[in-house]
Amino acid sequence: MSELPTGWLEVPFEAVLMQIIGGGTPSKANSAYFQGAIPFMTVKDMTTRFPLDTVDHISADAITDSSATLVPKDSLIIATRMSLGKIVRPCFATAINQDLKMLLLHNEISKTFVEHFWRAQASHIQSLGTGTTVKGIRLEDIRGLSFPLAPIPEQKRIANKLDALLMQVDACRNRLDKIPGIIKRFRQAVLNAAYSGGFSMQQEICPEWDEMMVGDVCEWITKGTTPAASEMHEDNGEIPYIKVYNLCFNGCLDFTIKPTFIDKNIHNSKLKRSKVYPGNVLMNIVGPPLGKVSIVPSSHDEWNINQAIAVFRPKKNLYNKFLAYFLLAESNVSKLIRQSKATAGQFNLTLEICREIIIPLPPLLEQYEIVRRVEALFAFAARLEARYTAARAQVENLTPALLAKAFRGELVPQDPNDEPASALLARIRDARAAPEKVKKPRASKA
Repeated sequence: MSELPTGWLEVPFEAVLMQIIGGGTPSKANSAYFQGAIPFMTVKDMTTRFPLDTVDHISADAITDSSATLVPKDSLIIATRMSLGKIVRPCFATAINQDLKMLLLHNEISKTFVEHFWRAQASHIQSLGTGTTVKGIRLEDIRGLSFPLAPIPEQKRIANKLDALLMQVDACRNRLDKIPGIIKRFRQAVLNAAYSGGFSMQQEICPEWDEMMVGDVCEWITKGTTPAASEMHEDNGEIPYIKVYNLCFNGCLDFTIKPTFIDKNIHNSKLKRSKVYPGNVLMNIVGPPLGKVSIVPSSHDEWNINQAIAVFRPKKNLYNKFLAYFLLAESNVSKLIRQSKATAGQFNLTLEICREIIIPLPPLLEQYEIVRRVEALFAFAARLEARYTAARAQVENLTPALLAKAFRGELVPQDPNDEPASALLARIRDARAAPEKVKKPRASKA
């Protein structure tokens, strides 16, 4: 830890702890234990700073007959197994299980100051975790954490300042997190305008649009085939084999995700029917989600697809990008979902449904112009998205930066009139030298 301000002390965390109180889990063999009204906190309940309830509840007998511990509301509860670095302050008295511990502080230590300290140490705490499948932190490692003990008034000033600043950071994060939804709605509004005539050219060039079935303006619509697992290679091969996870919601193909290949002889024999070529339009026909559409790129001369993907090979009067953006439109995807066969939460589109999709079809020249306008607006949306991503990253860096600054003593000014931390530490040592016996709280059976 860097040099601390005058009046501060660097001490082991155990110096400010009166006790670390553990919990336990009642026997699950007795179902009655888990039919009570007493909140029973586990790691899965540590999702907010101030939890309002727990998923599980237990009976008073469950506490009496087990090592489960009932702790007061607003206790500092940390995770010591799984979710290391998390800390919460429940708004209710609760029992805790063996993966959680309550930090009982000396009464002159600011609870909020310690709470923020724990969050500031989250990465370090995670690094102290041991175990193969599930990481846990030892109590001696908790007690040995380096703790910056500030004078009591300054602890309160820092805690109040952090509460105010982190609330602003959270508000900023919440506002930013609305942007992806706005951008998504913007893109869909663009597609809706494009296919309802909103981007139409001059009337003398395009007096009217036709409505056509996709099957009538495509030379070929079929679905892929899946070879045996032994016939697919994950490292390299002759023919790239496209799966649903390679399709995107923007018309592009991402073959960097788990790239798979098949041999050329398989491609030309048993998978000959599902060959695809650059410029072909692909759409997933098994979901959820439906509506993933990609255009086959020219990075390979030939590709192949699995059985969950349909290929559309447009005729000369249908621009492939015009078809791809139409298939991406939410209005079209909603129709396909309604027409799909749903089984156990899975949507399946038949080739017949794909062929009977109705597409509004302007002349080819206008298709090019509509696509140009769509892509110009999509490029604008992509720039907004990039700015959002950068801003979101900056906001995520604010919290650790503020916490680090706080515990270096740089967040609020020091007051030379504050009693030094050494005097506080002496009182804590005296209290620890003659501690009161802390009894395990018991739940009332009333």
